[in-house]
Parts: sequence; structure tokens; C-alpha cells
Amino acid sequence: MEKRQAFLKVRFSHLLFAAFAAIVSQEKALGWSHHYLITRKYLESHYPQFSTIVVPVQQLSREVIELTPHYDPLKNGIKADAPCSNPPESMEQKGLNPDLCPRIQKLLTPGESATLSEILSTFSDEPDWGMDRDGKGGILKTLMGGAQGVKHLYYPFPFLMVPFIVFPQGEAPDRAQMFFNIAQRSFRECRIYEGARMLARAIHYVEDIAQPMHTEQTWWRFIKLASPVKGTERVTKNFHSAYEVTVMYRMFREMSGIDESMLSSAFEYAPKQIYRNIASMVRIKARTSHKLAHSLYALVWKVFPEKLRKAQKVKLTYSDVLKILRSPEINRVFEVTGKALQNIDLSFMIETSGILEALEKCK
Repeated sequence: MEKRQAFLKVRFSHLLFAAFAAIVSQEKALGWSHHYLITRKYLESHYPQFSTIVVPVQQLSREVIELTPHYDPLKNGIKADAPCSNPPESMEQKGLNPDLCPRIQKLLTPGESATLSEILSTFSDEPDWGMDRDGKGGILKTLMGGAQGVKHLYYPFPFLMVPFIVFPQGEAPDRAQMFFNIAQRSFRECRIYEGARMLARAIHYVEDIAQPMHTEQTWWRFIKLASPVKGTERVTKNFHSAYEVTVMYRMFREMSGIDESMLSSAFEYAPKQIYRNIASMVRIKARTSHKLAHSLYALVWKVFPEKLRKAQKVKLTYSDVLKILRSPEINRVFEVTGKALQNIDLSFMIETSGILEALEKCK
């Protein structure tokens, strides 16, 4: 009897947790801040030749443009996020190399040219530029951070979640597959720029799912009983955003030669495997990523500033980030992050996309 009561108590607590989770959204559904850095470092490790292959910037085909009729990057004037949105001298004062920042507007301008590495890296951020905020998503839209959240997250089976309890949720695998298929067709037709840009979009969703927080709705310590809806949502967002910013600055510092290579070296050991298709690969990777989520949540709760636990919007200053980076416990956070980054496998996508064949055929 006591065992049964204990079991029921655990099940009830799980369901209560799931009920809280249902109303918690991921702010802007960002998987990583600056996918550009992650993709760039992966390509440097595995496809260094892409940095010497120059591709002319061309107009996208009508078919591709009509995929996102609400989104026009030229009209919207996309700009890089901080620190790249700051003047170069501001970055240099922090010891950060401004040459690490993407040249977004140039890569959007027909008649210009860029290296293949630059195109793939820069446009791996494109789904975060407003491309996926089209209002679609059904009931999941209110539970997964809006229309963009539905497209960028994936909660794998068989973990407890709301509203479908044990069924997987999120469209990231299908989005990755869709843009990959378009990339293949573009490469077959010798539209290298368009193919690379579509492949970069597909890469975005693969990298998103490697972020453990994109495979778990929330964590029990984030629940604020005094404000179970807004408060829980706010605390979750605070830690999610703070983690991404901290990882981003650590990557910038490593690639600028300030800090030792810990995160950026993770790609040297990234696996190369064969999968049934891209969507299947993303689903498999999501299960691996989910296994890291709880340990990551526990570590950021311990290491990051207590002010993030408040049921109000809290953003880290650069001074806050530096304090976190100097914390004796931060390496434990980065050990988990390193495992997450090693879960990124872009080689299967690149090798099967047709890009290598197109580069030979379309000279």
C-alpha cells in the first residue's frame, strides 16, 4: 500500500510538473546564440577547403522565395546580434576579434561573392532572423514558444511532456529535411549559392536540437509556486538566455585567442555516421541531447547568478558573463556543453547533399 501511494505521489508530481511545463515557452526559441560560430568551427575542423572556394551571390529562385512569403531579409535589413552589432573598437576593447563577425548584408547582395564556408556559416543563423515566425503551429504554438518554437524544438519520445504526454512534439526534424531536399535539388541544377543557403537553413535545425534545453520543456526548480505561470516561464527564459549568451562569449573568446580551446575543440571529435535520412538523424540526436538536459539545468542553477531565479526578466551584463566564465564550476557546465556540441554531425548532410558533386560538375 505504501509503495502504491509513493508511486501515485511520484506520478502526480510528474503530471503537475508537466502542467507547469505546458505553459512555459522558450524565448524566441533560440537554440544557440550565433550559430555562425558553431558552423564555422565545424567546417574549419572537417571541411577546411570550403574556406577557399568562392561562390557568387545570386538571386534565390521563385520557388524558394515563395516558401517564406512573409520574410524578406533584404527588406528587413538583418543585422548581427551583439557583440557583432557593436562597433569593432568595442569588441577589440573586450579582446574579441571583430573579423569573427558575419558579413550579412554582403552575402545577401547579388553580384557580390563569398566563400562557401562563409555562406554556410552565416545562413545557419537565418531561421532565427524572423523566417519562421509565420503564425502557424496549431495548439503547439502556445506551448512551445510560438510558431518559431514549434519549428525549432523537438521533444523526443518517450519523455513526459504536454499536451501529448509521451508523443514527440516539434517540427525541427521535418524542417531540416525539407530544406535539405531543396538544397539537393538546387545543387543538381548548379545553383550553388541557393543550395548552400538552403543547406545552411537545414544545418540550423540540426544544431538547435543539439542544445539540450531544446529537447526538454523546463526543469522542476524553475517552477515558482507563487507565480506558477508567468513566474515559471520567466525563470526558464532567464536561464535559457543566460546559458546561450555565456556559451557564445566563451566561443568568441576561444576563437579570439583569449581562452584555451575547450568548446571549439569539441568539433574535432564530432562523429561521422550514416543515417536513414536527415529527419531520422535529428530525432536520434534529440534523444542524445535530452539525456544531457537535466545535468545541464542543475549546473546552470548552481553556477549562474541567483538573480536569474527571480520571476522577472533578468539579462546578464558583460560583467556578469565574465564572473560566470571565471567561476571554478564553469568547466563542469562546459563539459556538458562539449558533449552537446559533439552531438552535432554535419558531415552526413554535407556528404549526401550533392554539394561536393556540384562543385565538380558546375565549374
